[in-house]
Amino acid sequence: MIAVDDRIGSADLIGHLRHWGVPCEMTRLEFGDACFTGNGRHGPVAVGIEVKKVHDALSCMTDGRFAGHQLPGLVKTYDSVWVILEGKFTVDFGTGLLLADGGRRRGAMAHGIRRFMYRDLSNWQTSMEVCANIRFRRTTDRVETARFLADLHGWFGKPFGDHKAHLALHTEAPDYAQFARPSLARMVAAQLPGVGYKKSLAVVQKFGTVVEMVNASENEWSEIDGIGDVLANKIYNALRDTRNVRTG
Repeated sequence: MIAVDDRIGSADLIGHLRHWGVPCEMTRLEFGDACFTGNGRHGPVAVGIEVKKVHDALSCMTDGRFAGHQLPGLVKTYDSVWVILEGKFTVDFGTGLLLADGGRRRGAMAHGIRRFMYRDLSNWQTSMEVCANIRFRRTTDRVETARFLADLHGWFGKPFGDHKAHLALHTEAPDYAQFARPSLARMVAAQLPGVGYKKSLAVVQKFGTVVEMVNASENEWSEIDGIGDVLANKIYNALRDTRNVRTG
């Protein structure tokens, strides 16, 4: 269930969320525009979301209101804090000024008499992310903001262990041999009981040739990572019975 603050500025998110069938309710939140409880690495976590339009963010950068009041409250209240920066903006290639992006009509963004450089906003976000562990997400309008909020709620709704996309960061270097024609030794090794293509690389790295594989002892086979005593015995016997070795 997503709790959405009932004050002007965040209450209009409810309509979009309900349209997509996302469970939500309006309430008064002390900090943040929305929040929910989800699944973290070590158990339940409280997730808080603050939505800021670009002009509001520039105001916060000028008067320090966000860093002085809202940020401490968000960090103390929630385990995971997200800030959605809503609005269309870009950079002037020549001057580096921050521009409101209204399609063909673009103008320098300012707060009072101060005109902002793009780096002002970019560096403010980076400081919040690196120094305060706040996560930023940029959206173009209120519909996209609501969609991100719905998707974030869905992500935290899954058991943490079900998220797999990051696992590639923890795997070993790719086996580049798979992009080239495999050797005869590897093709034979891949057909042996319980070996397959993935383990066949370790087999070839240990023995090198089919002759060495055939002459290897059970103990030598069991020394290969992923091949235990039982599997080593099956492989040893298979190599002595050509009927059990498929060659194509």
